[in-house]
Amino acid sequence: MKTTRSILDAVLRLLGFGIATALLLGGTYSFTKDKISTQQELAAQRLYSQLIDTNSYTNNLNETAIDTPAFLATVTHSDAPVLLATNHDELAAVLIPTDALDGYSGRIKLLIAIDKHGNLLAVRVLAHRETPGLGDAIEVSKSDWILGFNNLPYSLEDRAGWDVAKYGGDFDQFTGATVTPRAVVRQVERTLNAIAEESTWLKELQTHE
Repeated sequence: MKTTRSILDAVLRLLGFGIATALLLGGTYSFTKDKISTQQELAAQRLYSQLIDTNSYTNNLNETAIDTPAFLATVTHSDAPVLLATNHDELAAVLIPTDALDGYSGRIKLLIAIDKHGNLLAVRVLAHRETPGLGDAIEVSKSDWILGFNNLPYSLEDRAGWDVAKYGGDFDQFTGATVTPRAVVRQVERTLNAIAEESTWLKELQTHE
């Protein structure tokens, strides 16, 4: 009888502890969720401001997200939505998530900004696992290499320079690290190429409501 009562007491204490912990965690989440959401929104805005001029659009980018079209999803390998930047309902820019699968250490997640004509505005790296001190130079906080994509025109007729110098392209590679920058350059080019080949897509977006 004593053993049964001891077990019951132990179970009740564990149950009480579990309930108290759940309440504490729930209270903490309720208290902090708005702050977390605000910080995430601010981080997103800081990222967007690196890609497109904040004076060029008037909408909330997160409120004009659309699914990546099938023709583009096969190239971008990303299930994140495309973001439309509009200036008083007129298309100003498009932000496209795209993932390079051939980084030295695997997937490199990128965000590309293009104007309404398909020209490249900027590129930023969202996440990667490349080697610190070598491949991580793709980060804007580590070097200015990624800025070499700024405001580049793109056409199907002029694609020769879209590779690193070692392979005859116009983009610098890193000392001791060619795979990482080449993966980024080639993925950006693949994405731009897919959009250029599907020329009606951007025109349709310009009438998107």
